[in-house]
Amino acid sequence: MEKEQMEKIISRVLDELKQGSEKESLPTNERTSSSTRSDDKSVASSPDKKFPLLKPIRQGVPVLVTEEYLRKVVQDNGVVLIQGRYIITPSAQDYIRKKNITIKIGDDVPQNWKQERKNPHIEQSIAIGSDHRGFALKEQLKSLLNIEGFRILDMGTDKPESCDYPDFAIAVAKKVSSGEAKLGIVIDSAGIGSAIAANKITDIRAAVCWDEVSAQQSRLHNDANVLCIGADNLASAKAINVVKKFISTEFESVERYQRRIDKIKKAEER
Repeated sequence: MEKEQMEKIISRVLDELKQGSEKESLPTNERTSSSTRSDDKSVASSPDKKFPLLKPIRQGVPVLVTEEYLRKVVQDNGVVLIQGRYIITPSAQDYIRKKNITIKIGDDVPQNWKQERKNPHIEQSIAIGSDHRGFALKEQLKSLLNIEGFRILDMGTDKPESCDYPDFAIAVAKKVSSGEAKLGIVIDSAGIGSAIAANKITDIRAAVCWDEVSAQQSRLHNDANVLCIGADNLASAKAINVVKKFISTEFESVERYQRRIDKIKKAEER
């Protein structure tokens, strides 16, 4: 979303908020958590009372999440629950990435969440890397995955100048092989070279995926743990959907699929 468009949306939301009562029109970023303001209509107790729950002050008006609000109610690596639609300001997005904050939809949070499952994604690390051709897409994917609550291990490159894709594909693969990351994502121009490089590392099953079906099949049937995509072959919107499908699909551990994976693992021993 362009910055100018984002600013227009934020401005419209703020105008709608001002049309309510004086109490309702209090800007979201001036509110405090339910532990200190029990009468606040925007922030209420969540199913797990340790989490602030941000609610719309009027039906049809999206919740506006600002950096100032986040600073007041959530600690580093914390969780904020939001009910319904929401808009996150650019500065809040930067703060979320910096402080590793997780945004979750409050309506989807089970009432019986246990302490160890308060933030199921926070322990799911994803290693990501790219060469110069995939640099811009890598930065975009990092932002989205951070907002989703994943811990990101950025293995480079950190600049758009020409570089060698095997360096970053191997670095990502080693993070996955060692168990430091659950999954890996590597981006170059076509994805093929990175897959070849990543697959040289023990226990890595890197797959080049070009659509949601191939991403799903690579996880479901092949237990792929590194996704390789080509920035020159996929528009960013499609690449995002491929990544979402890959990380949201789990290996179907049936006998025939596991038998085939075991044969691949055995080949690494030769």
